[in-house]
Amino acid sequence: GTVYSLFNFSRKLAQSLSGFLSGIGLSIIGYVPNAAQKAGTLLGIKAILLLYPAAALTAAILVLGYLYRLTDQKHAEMIAEIEARP
Repeated sequence: GTVYSLFNFSRKLAQSLSGFLSGIGLSIIGYVPNAAQKAGTLLGIKAILLLYPAAALTAAILVLGYLYRLTDQKHAEMIAEIEARP
């Protein structure tokens, strides 16, 4: 239950941050709701659609690359430890 609740919390946190950061990005580029957008604003929207996911993916790759060190040897040690348990 704890693992599921932590997963659910992290998912909801990510969704709220995504909405917040998207709103900040739209306000920075000059988005005006219910109006025709300027060419610079449309270019900014396209940049947000490309750069925001690219930055998030890069951050995820860096976190996984530096913090998640599961080698074949470590995996074998974990399996041996699990099998040794009563």
